[in-house]
Amino acid sequence: MTENKMYIENGYLSESNRKKYFPNMGVQQIRDEFEKAGLDRHLPIEFSSTEVCIKTPKGILMQVRANDNKALGLWGGALLNGEEPIDGAIREVFEETGMKLSKDKFHFLQMNYSTPTYENGDQARYNAYVFVVKLDEVPEINIDEESIGYKFVTDEEGIKEVLSHEKEIVRKMLKD
Repeated sequence: MTENKMYIENGYLSESNRKKYFPNMGVQQIRDEFEKAGLDRHLPIEFSSTEVCIKTPKGILMQVRANDNKALGLWGGALLNGEEPIDGAIREVFEETGMKLSKDKFHFLQMNYSTPTYENGDQARYNAYVFVVKLDEVPEINIDEESIGYKFVTDEEGIKEVLSHEKEIVRKMLKD
């Protein structure tokens, strides 16, 4: 595999090439393969993912993200192989908040694209399916290790702390 660098197109590893050339490999294993092939181990790797905006009477419920310099972010993450976006959104919200919500609570809003660079230099390309959940009350929240807390965003001042690629979604949902 290290002989063939054809899996990198336009400076990144596409999701289809990731599944074709690196089936069932974790991100760090893929990055090790990049290095063995003489490539930059931090090249962007593409993933389909979910982002879930949870609107409550107290505001937009956001996670304080441990991996993003304590910025506020929507809930969600990468889809598992073969997982439908709605199922990934339900799974991620449950894993990250402990909230078990039914499928009818999730409403597709839009696609959101981002290419973050993490503290270690790794890059990703996310093609995110954005869902909105509107709740009539604030449920009990049990965050997982991806978050170091949660916060409610209620106005433009709070949006300043939101990850740049999610600001417009939060702004839109505050007006809705």
